[in-house]
Amino acid sequence: MNLLLLEDADFIAADRVVLRDRRLVHMQEVHRAVVGDSLRVGRIGALMGNAELLRLEAGEAELQITLDQPPPAKLPLTLLLALPRPKMLRRVLQTVASMGVPRVVLVNSYRVEKSFWQTPFLEPEAVREQLILGLEQARDTVLPEIIIEKRFKPFVEDRLPALAQGTLGLVGHPGTYPPCPRGLDEPVTLAIGPEGGWIPYEVDLLAKAGLQPVQLGGADPTCGNRRDRPARPPLLTPSDRPLKSPVGASLLAKTLRAARSFSKHPLSLTIFASKLAPTESRVHADTLRISPSLVQGSSPHVPLAS
Repeated sequence: MNLLLLEDADFIAADRVVLRDRRLVHMQEVHRAVVGDSLRVGRIGALMGNAELLRLEAGEAELQITLDQPPPAKLPLTLLLALPRPKMLRRVLQTVASMGVPRVVLVNSYRVEKSFWQTPFLEPEAVREQLILGLEQARDTVLPEIIIEKRFKPFVEDRLPALAQGTLGLVGHPGTYPPCPRGLDEPVTLAIGPEGGWIPYEVDLLAKAGLQPVQLGGADPTCGNRRDRPARPPLLTPSDRPLKSPVGASLLAKTLRAARSFSKHPLSLTIFASKLAPTESRVHADTLRISPSLVQGSSPHVPLAS
């Protein structure tokens, strides 16, 4: 945890918060904070800054906060993912949040098993929990928008063209396709298939929607996160302890501890272009949009997209 994320319910005054949950335990057991320490904090969906620890007891901590820093810029990327299997889904959600992806569409595919849509990990509260873990690691405060599409063809034909309009549309897929572009400075819509890849019918349908297939070479490599700049400092500001460099493995799901490395750098798509595995989840509508309003700690109700 490189940032204490604050919910609206934590505030007892405009500049005072009281923490009583796992964040308190983390301060006590991991950072060993004491009264007077300065910690990095951020309000979900708002600014970041510093907090002074005023009071620390066994059951709660009180902090005085100053929020004066904007969150890091998001990547100009919409990520279209065939639904991964449940265990991988949790890690993927954390990783896309830590990478700064602003929008993720979880979509069905021929090779996504129907049972994957029954997982409780797709419940709004479970999704939000994993996204927050990613934001804490990356020192960000803005949750990505998560859109769930249970029907592939209606989504690709009716909604994807508008979603990808004005962006460079790409489909990560092995084969004799052009190489994946690097160092882009334009918005991108990138589709990554399930374990085993998209079937030819799906590749063709995505191409008709404006997403062109690209590949990384003859083999199917796995990619870790790039680190183009030094890691951010830890939560306690007086500390000089460096973060360890992450070891990448298996695309998005394996590199959860990397600080965002390219918020203001050209977009490198090679970190995304590989195949992910399918997943389980329980969803009762064809299209579900997990609203950013959940970022504010509001009602867990999730509005259905029209």
